[in-house]
Amino acid sequence: MCPSCGYTVEADDTGFPPPDYRDAILEDEGVWSILVSNTCDRVPFAKVIRKELSLSLRDAMAMSQSVPGVAWSGTECEVDWLRNALTTSRVHSVKKKCNETPCRTLYSPIIARLND
Repeated sequence: MCPSCGYTVEADDTGFPPPDYRDAILEDEGVWSILVSNTCDRVPFAKVIRKELSLSLRDAMAMSQSVPGVAWSGTECEVDWLRNALTTSRVHSVKKKCNETPCRTLYSPIIARLND
């Protein structure tokens, strides 16, 4: 619930929230990141991210190029959900609160397409 106006939105298990709501969550709760440190995890990471986000092979492989490093940035809920899928596929990752502005826009074009 919005502490200012009292407006409430509930969207359980329906994918990503609309961009304006997601931006509000990021502003309120901060940006979180998934760090994957092993280069050998690139292909398993791409498989997981492709399945979980229903991405094309091209988009999944493009995202896997960030491994090792920050593999995803978004809301804490998104990070927990994706880390669970990565862990199930034996891809070691670390969750970290991101304090840098560039993290805010990581993969935003892909997220925009997911909302269509």
